[in-house]
Amino acid sequence: MTGKAQAIAVIVIAGLVAAAAVGGWEWLWRERGFTPALYDDRDLWAAHRHRVVNVDQAHNFTVIGASRIQLAFSTRAFEDTLPDWEATLLAINGHYPVAVLEDLAADEDFAGVLMVAVDARGLAHWHHDMSSPWVRHYHRDFGPQRRIERRLLTFLQQRLVVVGSPFNLVRRLEGWIENQPPPKSYTTLESDRTIAADYEQADVPGLREHFTQALAADYEAHPPPSPGRWLSDLERIEQAVSTIQERGGRVVFLRMPTADRHWQLDRENYPRERYWDRLAEATSATTIHFQDHPELANLELPDTSHIDQSDRARFTRALVDILNEHKVLPQR
Repeated sequence: MTGKAQAIAVIVIAGLVAAAAVGGWEWLWRERGFTPALYDDRDLWAAHRHRVVNVDQAHNFTVIGASRIQLAFSTRAFEDTLPDWEATLLAINGHYPVAVLEDLAADEDFAGVLMVAVDARGLAHWHHDMSSPWVRHYHRDFGPQRRIERRLLTFLQQRLVVVGSPFNLVRRLEGWIENQPPPKSYTTLESDRTIAADYEQADVPGLREHFTQALAADYEAHPPPSPGRWLSDLERIEQAVSTIQERGGRVVFLRMPTADRHWQLDRENYPRERYWDRLAEATSATTIHFQDHPELANLELPDTSHIDQSDRARFTRALVDILNEHKVLPQR
């Protein structure tokens, strides 16, 4: 056998060994009940950010916010209700969206309908730059190569369990040493970056305690600014709103539902009449508060802050009806 043939044989054998190892690793985790899952990152967000300026702006519905809207909104239900429209979700789990609002205002190619899912706390000045790292990543780092790499990673994550970071060999060795198996999540990230949450698979009492304790701690660490200071901080936000609407776009602020102790903490720290209602007076955008709409206020929130996957379509269709009432979208 020639040297070249030997080299080819070695490469082929190495490839077969690697494929067998990956196949065995994949089989192990599938046997334990794990399935392929898509994982969010800044590249996936940037791919959707790129999309919002490359669709028909006259029928472009873009959603920004955090996890509440990410779990509640259904792109499929929206586009089934309004077939001529395209919906894109740019929400970022755990991050308020003011920086994304300002980024879209600065982008002259954006002139669609922008729904900003946010509460009064999220409009306080110390949260304005929360989403800036994602915006910087899109403009500075997300070139054609990263776009191709993310498409490939999405393709693999949707088909192989072991592509997910929890199944990294080194991490799993550490997990075995510490007796910590990979977590099984009650949420599923979909390809449009919406999240389906199955609360029948979740520790609901634990989640309720977690969210209310975390919120109480944050309110203690960051007491609300005075209504006057809070209102003055809206000036830069209103400037972004005006810029989008002067281009022919529309902006809607949506106060998502919270419940029980969570809603009590929200009311105690940011009373609606001193904060949200003043936003409604100060902005040229449309404002929607869940309390004003029984179809939103009566939704069940298992963990006090998020909607179960079974209610996503109902929430989205109700939202379309409310937007129609405000003449933001065309009638069905």
